[in-house]
Amino acid sequence: MQDIEELKVGGSIRLKGPIRFSKIEVGGSLRIEGGAQGEEFKTSGSAEIEGNLESRIVESAGSLKIKGNLKAIEGNFSGAVKVEGDAEIKNLRMSGSMKINKVKGETADFDGDVVAEEIEFRSVRVGKKTEISSLIIGKEVYIERDAEVASVIGSKVVIEKGVEANYVEAEEVEVGRNAEINVLKYVKSFKVHKDAEVEKVEKVESLSRDIFSPVEPTG
Repeated sequence: MQDIEELKVGGSIRLKGPIRFSKIEVGGSLRIEGGAQGEEFKTSGSAEIEGNLESRIVESAGSLKIKGNLKAIEGNFSGAVKVEGDAEIKNLRMSGSMKINKVKGETADFDGDVVAEEIEFRSVRVGKKTEISSLIIGKEVYIERDAEVASVIGSKVVIEKGVEANYVEAEEVEVGRNAEINVLKYVKSFKVHKDAEVEKVEKVESLSRDIFSPVEPTG
């Protein structure tokens, strides 16, 4: 394994992995042929990892592509990120676009568009006008106005005005004005605004999925 203390990329560089690093900052173009493990990985340019990326902090304001899995304590993405494998990110903030298989962690804030198979966090906030094409699983799920989500399973789910959702399953759920939901299933209680549209409401004995699996620390 190649050890790198600190690397700043302003042009174009290709590294042979696997590598271990303390800090990498990319303002140009970086390609790692293999996996990478370290403390801080930040890019405002273009970065491609052909293996797994494991770092305490991962920040991307440019383009980040990971062909393996991603593991981080702090993940902050305002550009475009694509992970071909799965991700474990304890605290995730996303305001760009993300394409991923499965991602799980403690807290997630989405203000961009996400295409995924599954999103699982203890607490999930979906920002206004955000589009999430995924199953969202969480203890607390808050979906802000005019967002679009595919499916939600949660302990407590709050859906604001104008949200569109195909499927919602919750122990406790609140649905705001002008929201549109195809199927709503609840365990304990539901509250639906009189101007919301819910095609089907059903009481169930329990949620169909376990809600939360903790993420192990990185580093």
